[in-house]
Amino acid sequence: MKNSLNKTRVIVNISITFITLISVLIVSKYFNYSHIFDDVSAWGTFYTVFGVLYAIIAGFLIIEALGKYNKLHEIIDEEINNLQDIRDLAIYLNPNYAHLSIGLASQ
Repeated sequence: MKNSLNKTRVIVNISITFITLISVLIVSKYFNYSHIFDDVSAWGTFYTVFGVLYAIIAGFLIIEALGKYNKLHEIIDEEINNLQDIRDLAIYLNPNYAHLSIGLASQ
């Protein structure tokens, strides 16, 4: 089953590559004109602007992801502090559990 799925994926990838190659050859043959270099420089400007906008958006996404990570870190710290408070209360109420504090501190 897995082998036939891999063969299918390879066939699909080769087919897509072949179709893309034929499309590029057709476009380069029939859509070539004398002022193409003027248009290429305009596309360079477009790609520069688009790249800057993409970098800004990617930066905001990274900042947002790091902010969520930082928030998660704060929540975990708060949970650990609450668990330590519960442990301290259990030790205060029943001193027989004092050995738990030593065991946890060594881990």
